[in-house]
Amino acid sequence: MSAISTDGMDKWLDDAYPDLDRRKANMIYEISSLINDDPLSAPVLIEELVDIMVDEQIDHIEDVIVNHFGVEVNGEETVELLSQQ
Repeated sequence: MSAISTDGMDKWLDDAYPDLDRRKANMIYEISSLINDDPLSAPVLIEELVDIMVDEQIDHIEDVIVNHFGVEVNGEETVELLSQQ
């Protein structure tokens, strides 16, 4: 069962996105809704997503975390880079 209702959203997504982009947008919407409704589900969901990633995907996500959110990864001490400026 879906964590959210997509009534009306499906038509908009069909018109706005080709199949893969539509699926991506729908997945983002579903994950965001799930985390919003049940914040304690986030660690479990993230673990499941990371478990299916290959090295290149993990490298990309690490880059996003460091460059976009300013947090060090790779087993290093977590540091808020923005607070050091």
